[in-house]
Amino acid sequence: MRMRLFFSAAFVVLLMMPSASLAEHRLPPVKPATAYPDSTVHKREQVAIAAVPYLTAGQQKVFAFPYRKFGFLPIRLIITNLGDKPISLEQTRVYFISANDDRIDAATPDDVERYVPLSYKQGRKIPIGPIQVPTHRKDADWKVQQDFDKYEYNAVSVAPHSTKAGFIWYDVNGLGRDPLRGASLVVQQIQNADGQQLFYFRVPLDKGR
Repeated sequence: MRMRLFFSAAFVVLLMMPSASLAEHRLPPVKPATAYPDSTVHKREQVAIAAVPYLTAGQQKVFAFPYRKFGFLPIRLIITNLGDKPISLEQTRVYFISANDDRIDAATPDDVERYVPLSYKQGRKIPIGPIQVPTHRKDADWKVQQDFDKYEYNAVSVAPHSTKAGFIWYDVNGLGRDPLRGASLVVQQIQNADGQQLFYFRVPLDKGR
């Protein structure tokens, strides 16, 4: 009985302790796209789209894998339907457009994993007899897949007067230390409830800096 009481008290103390690490890794609640500085609104089509780049190491703590270290940029895409009918995203394409007008497709987990060197995937080497056996404590491939499964933008529609959000990753290797300068997202092939394609959206990526 004493052991049970002691465990219960310890559990309560643990719950009351500040959880700074959890707070650091929690995504901010999503707001309507019109609330973000990097946003574009098409009043006629009643759709607003915003983009929030997660460029810094601090921002990327929400993920299991350090994408910026390997030249990948996660962008949180926020789409708000301001109208009275649903919109379809099944055919939608989202491209990163650099300041030099390079068009970059969204990255897949395989695209990210190809940039991760074997030395990073392996942990420290443990001597076993005359050979050194590498451990796999970092599990980079698994972490990348976990992030995509949890955070990737996967909505196929947006209901009237609602917002959907998720992440898209881009390979910005070769764009210098400031890939956001002069860059934008282009969102194409959103369809209205009648199946008509909406005019494309160009969302700036450097206004909110």
